[in-house]
Amino acid sequence: MTIFSNISNEIPILSVLFSILLFIGFYQIGNFICKFRLVNQALSIISDVDYLKHALGVIFLLVIIHPVILFFSHSKEFLYSISFILLILGVISLRKFSTKIIFFKEFLNFKVKNLYQDKYVIIFIIIGLLLLSLAPNTDADSLDYHLRTAKFIAQYGKFPENIFHFHERLSGPGEIIIAIGILCGASSFGSFIQASGLIILYGIFKKISLKKNINSSIFFLVLLTAPIIIFLTSTAKPQLFFICSSSIVFALYFFDKKTNNSQNLEIIKIIISLIIIYLSFQAKFSFILSSFCFFILLFAKSFIKKNIKEFIFISITLALFIVLPPMIWKYIKFEFSLFEQLISPVPLNISGMDYFLLYLTRLGGGKTLFSYIIPEDLHQFTNSLGLGLLFVFLFRFEKNSKTKIIFFLIFSFIVVSYFFGQRTERFFYEPLIWITFSSIFFGIRYKLNFLKYFFRFQVYGLIVVIIYALINLSSGSITKELREKVLKKNANGYSLYKWANKTLDDDDLILTLHRSISFRFDKSLHFEFIPFRGLQGHTRERYINILIKKKPKYLLTYGKGEMPKVFDEIKKCVGKLVYFKKDVGIHGARNPFRAVDTYNGYIYIFNNDLLPDCIE
Repeated sequence: MTIFSNISNEIPILSVLFSILLFIGFYQIGNFICKFRLVNQALSIISDVDYLKHALGVIFLLVIIHPVILFFSHSKEFLYSISFILLILGVISLRKFSTKIIFFKEFLNFKVKNLYQDKYVIIFIIIGLLLLSLAPNTDADSLDYHLRTAKFIAQYGKFPENIFHFHERLSGPGEIIIAIGILCGASSFGSFIQASGLIILYGIFKKISLKKNINSSIFFLVLLTAPIIIFLTSTAKPQLFFICSSSIVFALYFFDKKTNNSQNLEIIKIIISLIIIYLSFQAKFSFILSSFCFFILLFAKSFIKKNIKEFIFISITLALFIVLPPMIWKYIKFEFSLFEQLISPVPLNISGMDYFLLYLTRLGGGKTLFSYIIPEDLHQFTNSLGLGLLFVFLFRFEKNSKTKIIFFLIFSFIVVSYFFGQRTERFFYEPLIWITFSSIFFGIRYKLNFLKYFFRFQVYGLIVVIIYALINLSSGSITKELREKVLKKNANGYSLYKWANKTLDDDDLILTLHRSISFRFDKSLHFEFIPFRGLQGHTRERYINILIKKKPKYLLTYGKGEMPKVFDEIKKCVGKLVYFKKDVGIHGARNPFRAVDTYNGYIYIFNNDLLPDCIE
């Protein structure tokens, strides 16, 4: 893509350096925003502001960049300029940053004999997870649509509009951050920003844990070592950062003890909260539930404090800049009605999308309550929330009006998510943060003398997992050879696409039946429109016409035996087998307890001249 990305591909350790420099660049943007006295004053109520500045920089730039990329013709040049300005800003500010902020100041009085103290255990866990996030991306969703969309944005300065790839329709401003990293040669910057959300949580924890009579460190350690955190910090999926950003809104509402704040300060708190709320559900539709809850709470609070006119004006104004542009873009590109966008993340007017939405909402179905706490087997270890869920029974929800609201908020979130949303564990990490911080701030009903031993077991158990992951995954960010080894072992589809890319010409367009499409992002058509019954619906002709226009030359698939499964709808379009490789790859997995199985690679001729008659 750029000279930076080419260099970092050859010397992966430079990707780590570029990621750190970009992070510092975002931090400096946030530092400038905090020069405004009221912004700094509002955030200092609930956190050590230094730990929020990088988040402010990310949020501020996304609000500006997202509509530009959606609508402006020179958005590619604009994105290039922003990316390199951030990189240069990081270089200029590196020395000042390293001596002033983040975890360095925590070690001013450090002694080796105090290493076991919770304060330092917390810091080392966060640093370990940040280093883990810099490993090559190997998870399925990142290799499928997050990286594919980001590479498209970096290459063309716009979002992809292909209806074949259903998961792409879930993309949003979060992929812009990944694209900035790609342009600057920081291939893992997207996952690094996700892991940096933990810094937000640490800043809030430091503030609310002061002068508390309970051992609040163990609460935060349990939150920090929920097994799902391994998945969330090692993926480019734009989720953890926005989960942690929403905790700013939560803290501003529930942890501000002052009742005599000036009206200007209250307005600034509303602006910060609404920006985070609006941007979160643009980044990932699943945030619409928590965003709606926070919006109602802010509305009620503004009504009580007699700021309702200001709230309405601010909410409408910000919605026009943050929410409306992507909604208009989706309406123009996919005829996706504005009302339907409030209830569905994908355009249901396109055939197959209804089955895709059903698939999304059924994810995690059939899970037991116990599996959310402790995984049913080691294969699912990083899909559990851990012992922090027990805080629900410890929290003194009857203490005052705020604690009652918190309990109702969490209860409503869980019920609605369970019956109408995805039930996978990562979608419940957000309320886990709420209940953990609330237990620290408002107190608990029982002492932890017995439970703390179980909590410690989780904490030190996950530390072992982090060390293992650093050795086996993050080592891939050191040299090209180690990176190749990590990708071949852990990234499903890497070896298949590497073989296909070497076998085929760069300009050969393929129809691929493997998810990891980002490994050939610009010369491939995704298969999702077939299994989700797109060719059996009312827009069937739309898919066929695109196939006729695009003219894919080959079909790439994989499996076992002489003839792998090819979808019946296109089977008559598939010609002779032209390339084959036995045991070309493995079903890569980052979990060492999962069985590893090999598969063969197949490349067939795709007979465009038979279209549309060969489509069933």
